[in-house]
Amino acid sequence: FDGCTEQTVISHTGGGQGIDGILTPPYGLSLSQVEALLNCHLQSTKGSSWTVTAQNVDDTHQTVAKMKFDLKNALMDTNSRVLVNYDRSKIGQNGSGHWAPVGSYSDTMDAFLLLEVAKYKYPSVWVPSERLFDGMSTTDDCGEWNFPAAQDALSQEERSPTSPAEYATTTAKLGCKSELRGYIIISKS
Repeated sequence: FDGCTEQTVISHTGGGQGIDGILTPPYGLSLSQVEALLNCHLQSTKGSSWTVTAQNVDDTHQTVAKMKFDLKNALMDTNSRVLVNYDRSKIGQNGSGHWAPVGSYSDTMDAFLLLEVAKYKYPSVWVPSERLFDGMSTTDDCGEWNFPAAQDALSQEERSPTSPAEYATTTAKLGCKSELRGYIIISKS
């Protein structure tokens, strides 16, 4: 995290719950935030040109075949990387919104290898294409909000809600809007 990310993504990191922006409502990072974070980070990388492409997965406008095409092409390109944002419960795990890098695709299994970043909770896992699509075609209840300014304006009580009602009040103050989950492809040219 640097000046760019502090101004455009999340202004406070470290310090625990209610202080660290990732551990403060709405908790975690949305698709839009990760896209902005990667743009900040990769723009500061000297001598390289990077493209960050975020794609929301909407099952009314996108197919499993299109998602597979995008992810498989990125995985075949040695200058590309793929991150997916999905609802854990849709792939048979406990929890909700989660991020994972994609490591590989298996034609024989028609599945993607999700490289688990929370190894204490789950190992890396092969997820069938249709199940991964279902997990990404869900909504993040606070996928879009006035970040980071709205979070900076929260009171200490709002930064650490203790009930669902307090959390709802906090997310309303943040300006939360639902956004579809999806994937990000990072390509170096």
